[in-house]
Amino acid sequence: MRAPLPALVLFALGCRPPDPAPTQLDDLAHFFMAQVHEQEHERIVEGAANLEAWFEASGLAGGEPEGGSLSDLTQGEADALEELRWSPDPEPCAGVYVISELSCDLDTAAAISLEPDQLEVFEGNYKAYERSWDSDPECYVDGSCDAVDWTTVIEDNFVLAYDMSYEMAVKLRRTRDDEGQPAAMLIRSVMPEEADETVDVGGFEQSYHIEAYLPHGSGTLHFYGMWSYGWIAGGDPDSSFWANQYRDGLLEFEAQLEDVCVNGW
Repeated sequence: MRAPLPALVLFALGCRPPDPAPTQLDDLAHFFMAQVHEQEHERIVEGAANLEAWFEASGLAGGEPEGGSLSDLTQGEADALEELRWSPDPEPCAGVYVISELSCDLDTAAAISLEPDQLEVFEGNYKAYERSWDSDPECYVDGSCDAVDWTTVIEDNFVLAYDMSYEMAVKLRRTRDDEGQPAAMLIRSVMPEEADETVDVGGFEQSYHIEAYLPHGSGTLHFYGMWSYGWIAGGDPDSSFWANQYRDGLLEFEAQLEDVCVNGW
């Protein structure tokens, strides 16, 4: 039997094995953001295991949802997002996350995300929400495919006072382990262009979201990372106001999500 080529020879031949998935939460947020597109299954399974290990070592298990900050989305990461219709500078975006344990299993978590009437699922979250499918969600439900894409048009309030509307392009991907069992569900949502506002005293220009759902005991481990940029005329662009707003919004969403997991809709 021919022996496998040593790693040094593989590297010299241009066949270097992929880098291992990161182990720290901030790095995993950036990793998952890219892997929704690349779909390197073995690395995503590894990343999911690393996220589970990070959570277990964090001391957060059994507690309340935890929120925090993420490092900046880089220009290269933004440029790689094929959903964008322009070339924004992501540097002003505030990066935040929340991580929590959900009571529902992965199938129920998927059903919540795939429900087209999000106004029914999360009452009061939006003024209007309209979804159009870019691929067939039924194949995901029956297991014949592991990917679904859709686009939403959302109407909401900007800084609690002014009307705005914006679009989100969404990719949902399920990754299976070597035994064919679901190991992770990733959802990436990107605002392709700036929101339309009814005023010129502020704006909501960029928003990038990444979610990772993992089987976790009898429920699901949920990580939600987001980088967004909004501004108000005369405001301090370096103020913590926006990061606090985004983080509080994710924590509120997480509480709603757990309620839907437990009580349905």
